[in-house]
Amino acid sequence: MEKTEWLVFTCRACRGVIKLSSGMMTAKHVICPSCRTKVSVPKDATVIQEEAAHNPIPASRSNDEMMSQLRGKGREEWEIGNRPTGGDLPFRERLHNTSIPKLQTDAPDQPEVHRVNLKRRKLDRTHPDFDDPENATRRRSSRRKLRSSGQAFNQTFVRGLVIAVVILAGVAAWLGWKQFPQLFRDPSSSSSSSSPPPPDQSKLEMRSMADYGPALRDAVRRFVSAPNIDAMLPLVRDRERVEPKIRAWYTAEKPWKPIEINNKFDPSDVFTVDGDFIVLQLILANFDEMPISLERNGKDFLVDWESFTGYGEMTWDELMEKRPQQPVLMRAVIERSRTTDYFNDAFSNPQTHNCYLVRDADSEHIISGYTVKDSAPDVKLRQHLQRLPDPSDKFRTLAVITLRYPANSKGPHQVEIVEFLENGWVFRPDKK
Repeated sequence: MEKTEWLVFTCRACRGVIKLSSGMMTAKHVICPSCRTKVSVPKDATVIQEEAAHNPIPASRSNDEMMSQLRGKGREEWEIGNRPTGGDLPFRERLHNTSIPKLQTDAPDQPEVHRVNLKRRKLDRTHPDFDDPENATRRRSSRRKLRSSGQAFNQTFVRGLVIAVVILAGVAAWLGWKQFPQLFRDPSSSSSSSSPPPPDQSKLEMRSMADYGPALRDAVRRFVSAPNIDAMLPLVRDRERVEPKIRAWYTAEKPWKPIEINNKFDPSDVFTVDGDFIVLQLILANFDEMPISLERNGKDFLVDWESFTGYGEMTWDELMEKRPQQPVLMRAVIERSRTTDYFNDAFSNPQTHNCYLVRDADSEHIISGYTVKDSAPDVKLRQHLQRLPDPSDKFRTLAVITLRYPANSKGPHQVEIVEFLENGWVFRPDKK
């Protein structure tokens, strides 16, 4: 009797056996008749021969002889990393065998199998009477109540949001009217009902350079051109307090000399206003710049001589020579950068102290100043340090500070910064 060749392999999806006739052996993909999955035909598939009278329709599973030919010794031939994809053959046979008595639904002493009602199981403890028809009506009504309460909440929330927006808009308008009344005042009545404040009473920030420029220019020129100390003293702020300091500062070896400046005092000049103080940059004859601070005194201005000269309770030479252990008030330039850190002797622990470079205006005296980390002077210093416009990553500020040397000081170049009194060189003891 004639025999027919079959190409036999296993479906990777359902593990069923697929048989292809000789006419389909060249196909690359086939559809599994069991699970309808598109399966690739393996190149090393097994070829068997059967009598032509056999049923040519592919079967989803074969007899034991065919299974042994395909799967070898109880294992799948196709493996992934030495692990069979289908598992042990005896286990798969038991899994797909429905002839076991325990799996027969009509077997004696076997409970009936019913589909699990997950919703009922979830609510069985809280609703033992779940199947009661009245409860179904109650559940539907509770859902309607929840839906209606949610809609009511949404409507209430929207109303409250609208009311809050209206209230906030009203408050903003009221604050704007209080702060900028000139924007809301009637132009026709403003000229008759109110008059502008006197020029010498309004804040300097609210006035232009054209208003107080002449008085400022006159005060600066009279100060820098004063021929002697007696002519300069009436132009100095807080004369009674600073006159002894001025007369002690200027000696026969270091007399007062008039200063030649090139300022034109144009309205476009750059200046800084801090309350009643104005800070200008004097342009010297050699085109260097020197800051000068003036305080408004009625319609005139007076020069803050201490900030102009960088005055301290000691000269820098005296400070470094005497090394006082009591705080001494000094006006200094303070800098902070990666290259200014120096820890040694009494200040050798960078975990407890921060290091700053402290110097005078001309950089003739340079020392290291230390603050306890997160102390009041340290916090104020870090707040007022400003980055310089250069690639050196350096920060700088002018400050009025108090310095003292530690008891075990070994040199004149390490001091403790005790207090940070003022940002800038204008010192106002009564400032809060």
